[in-house]
Amino acid sequence: MTEILSVNDHKFLLIERAGVQGEDRSFKNYIRLYEIDINGASDISNIDSLQESKFKPVKKRLILDLNTLGLSKLDNIEGISWGPKLANGNNSLVLASDNNFNSSQVTQFLAFEVLPKKGPKGN
Repeated sequence: MTEILSVNDHKFLLIERAGVQGEDRSFKNYIRLYEIDINGASDISNIDSLQESKFKPVKKRLILDLNTLGLSKLDNIEGISWGPKLANGNNSLVLASDNNFNSSQVTQFLAFEVLPKKGPKGN
């Protein structure tokens, strides 16, 4: 995990990423965007070890696997922020990477429209 963004007082968006080096010494990034909900999760701040403890984890839901976007290059995304409100009233979300002063990497900004969640009856 590299970055967390608040959605409200109990939901957060988070980026999980991993870089894997191939036999040809090239790197491939695997990046996913999740929503977590802390409602009902255990407060583990005073637990020394989770190994023998009973606790209830946060709820976690995959929002987007960035590797499915068909980008020619997916760099090491490490930032997330709310962007400007769009003309249609929806929020925008921006993900970012920098090139780490490395010619094999790119500075990248990915912007998304956040669609309102529909209720159980499509509302």
